[in-house]
Amino acid sequence: MVKLIRDSIHGDIEISDNAAKVIKMPLFQRLRGIKQTGLLYLVYPGMQHSRFEHSLGAYCLAKRNFENFLTIDWDRFSGIKEDIGDISLKIGTTRKAMEKLSKDADYWRDIFEISALIHDVGHGPFSHTFEDAKLLKKENFVFAKAEEELTHLDFTIIKFLKESNSFKHENISLLYLNEIARELGYSKETTQDIAMMIHPKYRKEMLIDYLTSNHFEEKRAITLLLSIFISGPFDVDRMDYMVRDSLMAGVNYGKIEPSRFLRSLVPVLTLRHGVFNVGIVSQIKTLHIIDHFFVNLNSLYKILYYHPSALRISYEFTEALKLQQDELVQKTNIWTHRTLDESEFLQKFLDARLKKFVDEIFTRQCKAEDPKVAFELSSLASAEMRQTITQKSKYVTIPIPEREIVKDVNVIYIAEKFKLASMGEFKNWKDLSIVAGAENFKSDVMWRNDLFTERLAQIKQELMKKAS
Repeated sequence: MVKLIRDSIHGDIEISDNAAKVIKMPLFQRLRGIKQTGLLYLVYPGMQHSRFEHSLGAYCLAKRNFENFLTIDWDRFSGIKEDIGDISLKIGTTRKAMEKLSKDADYWRDIFEISALIHDVGHGPFSHTFEDAKLLKKENFVFAKAEEELTHLDFTIIKFLKESNSFKHENISLLYLNEIARELGYSKETTQDIAMMIHPKYRKEMLIDYLTSNHFEEKRAITLLLSIFISGPFDVDRMDYMVRDSLMAGVNYGKIEPSRFLRSLVPVLTLRHGVFNVGIVSQIKTLHIIDHFFVNLNSLYKILYYHPSALRISYEFTEALKLQQDELVQKTNIWTHRTLDESEFLQKFLDARLKKFVDEIFTRQCKAEDPKVAFELSSLASAEMRQTITQKSKYVTIPIPEREIVKDVNVIYIAEKFKLASMGEFKNWKDLSIVAGAENFKSDVMWRNDLFTERLAQIKQELMKKAS
């Protein structure tokens, strides 16, 4: 009997047997209690959706996208110029790899879909805000598990996790791969394929060993080609959250047609400085779709995700958690994290005084406030002007990080009738030469923080008295 889940965005999603097993696991079910956009619901009340439904959406798009790989007409790319500066497009090599994929379609379909499904399984409560508070310590996760317990992880994954300088939700997802592989009966080689798809840094390390001009493994090439749609500039993760987040927020900025967009993009192997990577080949008639995608994504970040009030709340919540940081770090480990959602975190992990303070931060959005409490400083303002405003008005300035929208791809090649039309090589917004209207939108968000600073100091003193 076919298993179906009805989704508000994608309609009926057909669930495979392996996907059904993963969905039933406690470490996946806890995503029901983790909001997709952290604290944004305090600004946009409709954004109550969870990482559970987003993960199902990404899975659905991966399921549909995989069928595109099996029907690529490679003959239409036969006239493409393959050398662009120091980058070589390996169309022939890509075609052979994708023909190999078609022969083993059941295997690659399964791990492609599962990779999309579990890409966010390592997220903690309040998503990225939880990481910003630095509550995730490698010692409480990687080293808390003896190597003999990680029997389903390839040794390269364990080595990568132990040597990783930063520890974020992607690393925890790799750890959870051990339990998922045990549940699904995956081999260590299969977990390595999935790990390369969901973790860009791990994939980059593996490329140096497996995909160079002197050493080429076709199986790894297939993994690389598929990975661009799991963790890349046009991945199923982004395709789902753009549509889902904009719908739930009640804005129009993220409205795209994911299935049509994905059909227009063809992954291709590239060779640069002796190391293989992955690029995207498309046709000039789809350029307007790519433009539309990036302009909408830009708008989502500027107006939705980086909304001044949302950044203020996130900052205050992060600073509040740091008051109890040492205790929270010890409580957050590989055993508690697998079932930890936002409700449990607030109720069981926080000191009563800190919990009250957090409630104050959360409920402040429901009260009428001076409009000067939160506003965005114009990017045209000079550094001297910003410094003057900061000093005179006692504001706290929060820099918005530059978001690397495009990653793990070194070329987008737009072709028309087998001739090069335009090409952009870029790493983030300011380099998006082929995209109309794209811009570097780094700016500062500022707000008066007199009351918050005073209250923060008061709570800190109360907690210190309790500790003594």
